Amino acid sequence: MLFPTPHKHALIWQGSKGNGCALFVSDTGFYGWNGESEQQVTMGHIPGELEGWHHLAVVCDGNRTSIFLDGRKVGGLNEVVETDILSIGNHWMAAHQHWMMANGLDDQFIFNRSLTAEEVNKVMHFSARP
Repeated sequence: MLFPTPHKHALIWQGSKGNGCALFVSDTGFYGWNGESEQQVTMGHIPGELEGWHHLAVVCDGNRTSIFLDGRKVGGLNEVVETDILSIGNHWMAAHQHWMMANGLDDQFIFNRSLTAEEVNKVMHFSARP
């Protein structure tokens, strides 16, 4: 993901439940919406000011959702963030797209199993560019 975020608020994943988004980022942290109580929850903190491209990973073991930035854990929740993703990188409604667009999301990979440390390293250093 490219930092800093435009307009201090960028959607990464927006859910279709109508109760906000599964994951969004600001200049200070990663946030989401708890579907049960429909309240914003803090998922992780950004250590200092970020500029340029950084690797973001979200993992879930079936009980806990964790956030990693450049291979370092920056937070998580003791719950599964669960939603059907309606949009990636911006709000699905045109009226909100001017202030919620992610500055840059490159490749996204979604796995349905745990990765080995070697596989995580390969994903972190993957580049489709020659």
